[in-house]
Amino acid sequence: MNIEKDLKRYKLKTDESGKLYDPIRQIFVPSTPEEYVRQRMIKYLIGRMKVPAEKIVVEQGLVKFGVNDEADKKKRIDIGFYGDYNDLAAIIECKAYSIKDKEAPYAQARSYVRSLKIPAYFVTDGVLLEGYNYYYETDQFVKMDGIPTYEELCV
Repeated sequence: MNIEKDLKRYKLKTDESGKLYDPIRQIFVPSTPEEYVRQRMIKYLIGRMKVPAEKIVVEQGLVKFGVNDEADKKKRIDIGFYGDYNDLAAIIECKAYSIKDKEAPYAQARSYVRSLKIPAYFVTDGVLLEGYNYYYETDQFVKMDGIPTYEELCV
């Protein structure tokens, strides 16, 4: 789904040095192309998908979610959000539009989803947003037909 116009509508707060304000972590972060995507995606989650801000986490290590595999200890999700029962409902992998390997973010997200055993993931480059449901029992990923709201995803 093309969300470029939606994302560009969201204004980002910057400081005098050009750093972007992250409303979830409540800090200013370096303004990289990927960070622009991440910060606009946070606003999209809150505004379009109706995810409560207090349910969103940003740049969290997998170890925070109980993953103790040595290979995964340094890995971090870009954005995640909790469902009604305080379990992770989904993660969002954000990449700059200019990345060359378009498959890499999908492989990364699938790896994280398998490690965390969560039901959904999204990948965005600031232009396209795609979502997938994950069925742990059969290890299958199924592309979503559209972008659900928080309520639809967490039912």
